[in-house]
Amino acid sequence: MNQEYYGYAGKILHVNLTTEKVSVEKLNLDLAKKFIGGFGLNQRLAYSYIKPDVASLSPESFIIFGAGPLVGTLTPGAVKCVVTYKAPYELYISNRVTSGTGGRSFGSMLKWAGYDHLLITGKADRPVYLKIFDENVELCEANKVWGKDIFKTTDTLWEKHGKNCSILAIGPAAENLVKFSIVFVDKISHLGRDLGAILGFKKLKAIVVKGEKGVKVANPKGFLELVNEVSKRMINAPIRDAWLKFKHFLNWGRYVHHGRGFSTTIPKERVEKAAGPEVYRKSVKRNIACPSCLMADKDVFEDRETGLISYHSTGWGPFHVYGSIFNAKDSSEILKCSNFIDKNGLDEFELCRILEYFIYLYEEGVLSREDTGGLSLERNCKTVLTLAEKIVKREGFGNILADGLAEAIKKINLLKDVKTEKYVEWYHPYNTQTVLLFDARLNFGTESFGQIVNPRGWSGFLTSATYVPTSQETLKRYCRRIGVPEEAMNRIFTSPFNVGVLQRYVEDWQAVVASLGLCNRVPVLMHYNLENLAQLYTLTTGIDLSPEDLKIAGERIWNLYRLLNIREGYSKEYEKPPKIWFKPLETYGGEKIYLMDYFKTTRLTEK
Repeated sequence: MNQEYYGYAGKILHVNLTTEKVSVEKLNLDLAKKFIGGFGLNQRLAYSYIKPDVASLSPESFIIFGAGPLVGTLTPGAVKCVVTYKAPYELYISNRVTSGTGGRSFGSMLKWAGYDHLLITGKADRPVYLKIFDENVELCEANKVWGKDIFKTTDTLWEKHGKNCSILAIGPAAENLVKFSIVFVDKISHLGRDLGAILGFKKLKAIVVKGEKGVKVANPKGFLELVNEVSKRMINAPIRDAWLKFKHFLNWGRYVHHGRGFSTTIPKERVEKAAGPEVYRKSVKRNIACPSCLMADKDVFEDRETGLISYHSTGWGPFHVYGSIFNAKDSSEILKCSNFIDKNGLDEFELCRILEYFIYLYEEGVLSREDTGGLSLERNCKTVLTLAEKIVKREGFGNILADGLAEAIKKINLLKDVKTEKYVEWYHPYNTQTVLLFDARLNFGTESFGQIVNPRGWSGFLTSATYVPTSQETLKRYCRRIGVPEEAMNRIFTSPFNVGVLQRYVEDWQAVVASLGLCNRVPVLMHYNLENLAQLYTLTTGIDLSPEDLKIAGERIWNLYRLLNIREGYSKEYEKPPKIWFKPLETYGGEKIYLMDYFKTTRLTEK
């Protein structure tokens, strides 16, 4: 008797690149109920398939894609595909098991093709791409796109297979095994900050997927009523119009722009002229939304002077990075950098933090032009483009940087009799490959704290209502929405504010969100809570799950994620903050900003 699946597609697709064997297994609904899907089921599959003694850059390594039970339905914002893999960085543990999420149509198409999860292993003997058109699954020759950038690769495959399919692709950086090479979905959505190198090693240039099966829901009437209710709230939300215009720039007034060495700040007025909200807005050609999303968080940019087109899923990113850190003169310089880095498949944030670090060493006199192959490392966009190109091609000094910060430090130490680690105090003290994107001296919320207790380091999984300063009442409402019990609330809202206790519940909540397949952008996620997510899950799948069941599943999933990394050698010993947090951040006006708790009531020390 055939099992009827609702919400779930009901199948897991296996592809071995070495043998070119394709197989399908049925989804185990008992496991699905315990681990929900997406991120959660990925962790359970990783426990079985990702072995501790297998390196990420090996034929035996696995890449696991998963789309949760709400993906492919009309649920607003349910678009995320999660990928789980062993990262290519060798850190304090041999390799860490990590996960990333990506939007656009890939997750929906995978579900519509009939698959909840896709597992890839092996290594092809020549460049290939994987084509998944419902039951038609095959490896195709990729010689004509190997060597092309991500934008050209995607356009070429769309021209061949039609625009009604979704394409995940890598660029030249991944082909050359740059450790912080990234994957793009449909030219605009990032997926996996270091996944590209693994696909490059496996000679897998792209995945093209198109599905026409759709997703069945168990209770269509009840499902549509709840979806319409959530949709109306999103459309009528006071923040929506401003969000569509300015996205993350809505928080511009709260941003502090770091200067040299993360120890100073630079005037907001200087950054605003070249990279502020109005400059950003004038550069946007149009917004792009993922399927079922009502918030359109992605941007297509156009340089009005040159006509250069670039794409970005976090529009503030390039403006913030190049405008403040690398002194961009105008939007043309910003878009030129962003276009080159994205189409070649480099992770923008990781790249720019690494470049900032080595420019800092050059400014400090630790590095000379002899060390950099004759390059003068200046804090400008010209240096960014020069080094980015050399990293992509693994040429000269770029080859030293291409394996990431930790490996570059080792290589520099071999070149010079200088212990350069002492200059890395703004990075994670053990996980030196991981960028600490959030400075706790400015805002000590879960985003900052989570960077040092998450094996992955910085991640969107850490985002909560503490992303920006807010009131106690607002934060308490958020806590109740995600299921924080009153007893825990009493331990969180103390003096100093206990971010560690809140972190535990944010992790469980974000595990639920990623397992269902929801986008965690604040304007989307603010309309969901444990109650309506449990309702949506039950109406979609026909499986009764209470809010408490959902919360317990989130805890189970996050615990398994940590256990996977403990199996690799991870421990709490590595969860220590960077030293620079305990030094004052000096503003351009002479003010000193010290590390304090979230509500700025207590100054914090290392103890």
